[in-house]
Amino acid sequence: MLNKISIVALVGLLLSAQAAIADAPLKSRLALDTDQAKIVTNIQAKHREAKRGERQSLNREARKLRRARNANDSELIAKQEIVVSRLEDVLRQRILSEDDEIRQVLNPDQLKKFEHYLVERNNMTGSSRDVLVLKR
Repeated sequence: MLNKISIVALVGLLLSAQAAIADAPLKSRLALDTDQAKIVTNIQAKHREAKRGERQSLNREARKLRRARNANDSELIAKQEIVVSRLEDVLRQRILSEDDEIRQVLNPDQLKKFEHYLVERNNMTGSSRDVLVLKR
């Protein structure tokens, strides 16, 4: 019984630490102080929720576009290309807005590091679906 409780507690701890680990690289890469880290975390959290819904809509409409292309339905393809393009623009603006909000919190040295981080992020392949939206 004690082993089961220990395992459940350990799994819970690991799951709760996952968000902190995901945000740790930006905090450490930019050498953010405690206040800055809290502000950046709040900015990311705010945009994360919004991006989730926008990304889901984009993925749903992109699947419709792929199905239309597979069916060779030129009317639906034309319609879906417009819808997908609009949703990509919305997600792109969300990402850029988040980046701009983070820039407002940084000092000049941190800003240089952040710009370098953005170049690396935007050159990523495969690991970040949102980066693909920025490249279009």
